[in-house]
Amino acid sequence: MNMQLKILILLFVSLCCALLGHSQLPAGWSVDTTAYQYRMTVTGIISNNCQLENNTNNAIAAFVNGECRGIVRTNVNAGAGKMLGFLTVYSNNSIGEQVDFQFFIQTSNSEIAAIDSIPFVSASVKGTIAQPFLITNNHAPQNLGISNHIVFEDAPIGSSVGTLTVTEPEGQTVSYVLSGSGADNHFFSINSNQLIVDSVFNVTLQDSFTVVIEVTDAAGCSYLDSLLIQIQNTPNAPSDIYLDSMSLYENNDFNYLVGHFSTLDYDNPNDSFTYDLVNGTNNSDNGQFTIIGNELYLNSKAIYDIKPVYHIRLRSTDSQGLSFEKAFDIQVLQIEELDLPLPAASYISNNADGKNDYFTIQNVEIYTSFEMNIYDQFGQNVFHKDSNYSNEFDGKKNDQVLPEGTYYYHFSSGEKIFKGYITIVN
Repeated sequence: MNMQLKILILLFVSLCCALLGHSQLPAGWSVDTTAYQYRMTVTGIISNNCQLENNTNNAIAAFVNGECRGIVRTNVNAGAGKMLGFLTVYSNNSIGEQVDFQFFIQTSNSEIAAIDSIPFVSASVKGTIAQPFLITNNHAPQNLGISNHIVFEDAPIGSSVGTLTVTEPEGQTVSYVLSGSGADNHFFSINSNQLIVDSVFNVTLQDSFTVVIEVTDAAGCSYLDSLLIQIQNTPNAPSDIYLDSMSLYENNDFNYLVGHFSTLDYDNPNDSFTYDLVNGTNNSDNGQFTIIGNELYLNSKAIYDIKPVYHIRLRSTDSQGLSFEKAFDIQVLQIEELDLPLPAASYISNNADGKNDYFTIQNVEIYTSFEMNIYDQFGQNVFHKDSNYSNEFDGKKNDQVLPEGTYYYHFSSGEKIFKGYITIVN
């Protein structure tokens, strides 16, 4: 074999090796660097579905509106299997153009679009050797969370702790699995996006657990994180309600402060409580009272002879929504030698203006046993009701308007009698 033939063979082998070592880049991946006056540098690394690529024959390209503006092979070894590329990006605008990226995988001869873009800024540098800019086609899920971090110690096996949540940048569906690296994982299981109780807990033995969960998106990118689950005693409802004053003297002011409520709750003595008047046994006088915060107010004037005891029923609810109910008897104390008048209107103006159209007794519902009789100046009975008078006398008899003048009422129950006058003005 002559020398000329040997040289031709060596040149052919060298060319084949070069072609094998540097596979052909995709069509359109070329740039005339002399056509641009500005440049910036990007230190980039390829992440293909969250896997760092380390092939020196891979490549990164920059594009602006589909036009190639820079190409580089990832042939810079940054250690730990990281192969970087120092990419120069070209432009005729000093700032503002959106730079998109693509990467080329030599082993599969595939061209893949990256999902992140950057603005062009002349003479700037994006990424470093220590922290290169990630040229990627998929971001892993992130920010693992759960809707509830607390489990009560008597939670049944199979019950849900809470709903797992994650941020998925591309909006892909994700799956959750317990990772083998979690020492407390065997106390739980996962069903779809629910963390499930798999053991019976005892807060005195262990009051918190750390679970390690792997989240994987539809393209195969995974993310590992941990959650702290706390175990708490099972909450108990309040056990009693107290009222610091159980009586009041008659002839009180309207909207009179009777007393203050407090609640006994062994779970949390300093808890906050809400108080409500509720239906149930011994609630017949709830309508006579108002609660503001923990204060009980009597809306009307108490009269011992009419109602010596008020009956109310109360509910106290703690911050967990657990409640306790209790009935109270509020005693009215008599003032000796006090003869209280009937709290009633003294005249009727039956002109349908909504004012003084009826003979009205305040808190008439406490006088249910009283008989009402109203007479004119000649002693003729113009109104009668055996009991349950409900403020319905409107100055008429048999739907006929009574003459103007002074009328006399007699309101009685047993030995208790109220007498007085009504003036009718038409």
